[in-house]
Amino acid sequence: MVIAQKDGHDKTDWKQIAARLKGFGVKHIVLIGPMPSWSPSLRSVIVNRHWGLSESHIRDPALDQSVMRVDQTTRVLAVSAGIQFVSLIDKLCIADACRVRLENSRSLLQIDSGHLSAEGSLYVVRNYVLPQLVNESSKQRGAEL
Repeated sequence: MVIAQKDGHDKTDWKQIAARLKGFGVKHIVLIGPMPSWSPSLRSVIVNRHWGLSESHIRDPALDQSVMRVDQTTRVLAVSAGIQFVSLIDKLCIADACRVRLENSRSLLQIDSGHLSAEGSLYVVRNYVLPQLVNESSKQRGAEL
């Protein structure tokens, strides 16, 4: 089972959720951490300060640093609950610069703070979520042998 939510990751009782899901027979739970968040919105940041630039990562003071801390806290909570955690912050950001578009693309990965664009969704799933699911599945098959 794959779980994601917009915010409040660090305030959710992941142990209770994991116990309930495992009680229903779910064997593998994956939590997708928060996406980078911008205030004002990423679209506003691009229009006001990065218009005409084509870099895939941007460094901007509008990046919400509290989401970075929530990501780390949520990782600890998820792991302690027996949930596999996929950090989009770790995957999309390098220090305080975060990926906002694919290489050679003008399209943004996010349409707002809680939603990836169609292009962004495919990119995140193919590059970050699916490889972890395949890796975990391989580990489980190896343990069963």
